[in-house]
Amino acid sequence: MSNDMIPTAIRLDLVYRDHSNHRECKAYEFTNTKGLTEDSICAAFDKIGNKDVIPYQYGLPCDLAPTLHPDEPTYEGDHCYIEISEVSMRDDIKPHQHLVHCDISEIVDAINQDGSDEWFTLEKNIKAEKIAAAKKLLLGEGYMVSSPDNEIAVSITDEVKGDDISVTLNTTSNLGLAFSFDGHSDCCSADNVGTPLYVEKYDGKLRVLVYADINSEEPRAC
Repeated sequence: MSNDMIPTAIRLDLVYRDHSNHRECKAYEFTNTKGLTEDSICAAFDKIGNKDVIPYQYGLPCDLAPTLHPDEPTYEGDHCYIEISEVSMRDDIKPHQHLVHCDISEIVDAINQDGSDEWFTLEKNIKAEKIAAAKKLLLGEGYMVSSPDNEIAVSITDEVKGDDISVTLNTTSNLGLAFSFDGHSDCCSADNVGTPLYVEKYDGKLRVLVYADINSEEPRAC
C-alpha cells in the first residue's frame, strides 16, 4: 500500500569519515513546500543509497566534506564522500530553522536528474581543465592534437624569443580552414577564440584572409 503521508519536516543525518576513520556527524532539516509525499522522497534517496554519496552532486549540505568533487585537488585522505546515516520524516512538526538547509524538492529533483545544474557545470569545468592540461603537455612534446569537433592543434616556436604558441586549425566548414592562435583574436570574437587567419578558395582563386587589425571587421585578402 502506498504511503501518502506528506511530511512537513524531513531530517537528514550525515556522516563524514576521514582517512583515520575519524567520524563526524551532523543533522540537517528540509522544508517541503511543494508537498512531496514520503514515498517520492524515499524513492529518490533509494536511488543514491546511503554510502559514498557526493553531497554537492545532489545539492546536499557540503560542510562536512573537505572537497566537492572526486577529481578536485585534495590533501591525502580527504575526499568528498559522505554517508547518509538516517532519513526521517514527520507530518506534525515544523523544521527547526537553525537546521534548515533548503527545500527537499531541490534535492529530489537533483537526484532524479543524476545531479544538480551546479554539479554538471563543475564536472564540465574540471573536464575542460584536464583536457587543456593534457593538450598543453602533448603540444609541448611536439605532438599534433586533434579533437572530436574537427579541430587540430599544434605548437609553433618563435625562433627569436624562443617561446611557443598554440595554433588551432578548425576544419568544420568545407568552405575553408580557420586558424586560431592562443592569445590572439579578431574584432568580432571573444578573446582567444577568434580567427585571425582564414584560408579559402573563392571565385576560382585560392586566397588568405588576414584579420590583422583587432579594431576592424574587414580582413585583408592576400
